[in-house]
Amino acid sequence: MCLATVMLSSCSDKETKPAVVDPYNGHEYVDLGLSVKWATCNIGAKKPEDYGVYFAWGETTPKDNFSWDNYKFTNDGGNSISKYNGSDMTELDREDDAAAANWGGSWRMPTLKEFNELMANCDGVWIKEGDPEFGGVAGAKLTSKKPGYTDKYIFIPAAGCRFGSELYGAGLCIYGWSSTLYAADVRRAYRSVLRDTPDVETRSDGRAGGHTIRAVCPSDRSTDTDGDSTTEPEDDDDNTPAPTSHNGYECVDFGIRINGKRQLFATCNVGAHNEYDYGDFFAWGATEPYYTGYTMSGTSVTVTSWKDGKSEGYVQANAPFYGSDGAYTTYTAAGAVLSPEHDAARANMGGDWRTPTFEEIQALWQKTTTAWTDNYKGSGIAGCIITGKGKYADRSMFLPATGTFSGLSHSHATQQGYYWSSTLHNASDGKYLGSVVGGSMSPYGYNNRYFGFPVRAVFTFSE
Repeated sequence: MCLATVMLSSCSDKETKPAVVDPYNGHEYVDLGLSVKWATCNIGAKKPEDYGVYFAWGETTPKDNFSWDNYKFTNDGGNSISKYNGSDMTELDREDDAAAANWGGSWRMPTLKEFNELMANCDGVWIKEGDPEFGGVAGAKLTSKKPGYTDKYIFIPAAGCRFGSELYGAGLCIYGWSSTLYAADVRRAYRSVLRDTPDVETRSDGRAGGHTIRAVCPSDRSTDTDGDSTTEPEDDDDNTPAPTSHNGYECVDFGIRINGKRQLFATCNVGAHNEYDYGDFFAWGATEPYYTGYTMSGTSVTVTSWKDGKSEGYVQANAPFYGSDGAYTTYTAAGAVLSPEHDAARANMGGDWRTPTFEEIQALWQKTTTAWTDNYKGSGIAGCIITGKGKYADRSMFLPATGTFSGLSHSHATQQGYYWSSTLHNASDGKYLGSVVGGSMSPYGYNNRYFGFPVRAVFTFSE
């Protein structure tokens, strides 16, 4: 990771203040070259390393005790929600936005999309407790990768979170509310998550819990928010039309270029017969499913029989490369990528098809837009419609919300679609492309490599 050499200005008065920050409405921000500017401090903090104050999602005043019994939008312990309940809005009103209420002006809480933009465009360094750079406070230093802004960064302290009257994870974890509701379960909202790692992720948590908030304000300049510089600009002078199929399987070109080569995605899942078919479910690194087949009733999946030795289903003991000593023996380093012989797409589709890398699913996210449907082309299947941008806006594909397998159970169909990448997050987890009800898509999720997820294949087309 790239370590910036400039010192981030404190939000408190000091003798010198580097030019990396500017004040807005009494609070300082850093321009990272993104669609919004990020505050240098949490709400309630006087300097970057201060934790600040904690808020329940949608509440604008801090408190000492966080529970469903005293949460603003319920009067029955969270069994029913009076606002942001799936029938109204998925983003906070300004009246319920703690940043807007406490800092005024155009300050507000970041959206899920803006957190994802921050992830895609920053390198991170985890600052350990005791490191003098930020007064001995643990947290994450996120440095812009945008050309012209690589000397700009923010520091977010590991403030943990609160529930009840207790503080959990201080010094170890960063949790920060976004303004975006988790539509699959309206009792939850999206938050950023960092745990002793510089990798920012977005996951959901119960709205009644207390998290810190890092505010944003609008940028006064237009910017390309497509994200990571690993993808290249569209080449309007492509002389060779991209194929519409490869080795008998249809594909789509969204203008994704990595190292000068086109990356084309399959229009169906591995093992699927059409674009809204779920296809097969694989553990990370497995080249075949653990069942002999399954039947569907509506969107409910029932396995007809399990293969020999797999009667417990998608559990850790059945995971590829899981040893008898209770640890994985192969692919143990973060960032490791599956070899062709362990790749479900290559094994089942042949040719040059393969499971996409993290870089490729990140590029897909950056180069497309998403829209949710509960009934794709009258099939009764829910999921995300992925559409290209610019001259590729006439191209689309569908990612069905297939749900997942854990053990013998298949769950969350119609709400979630998690698709393996070929890239390892850490020794026990693989990275995935996630889509959930409401239409949000993110390439930053990771989960146990023994879970059963589908695969959406990719291949590299070289003119």
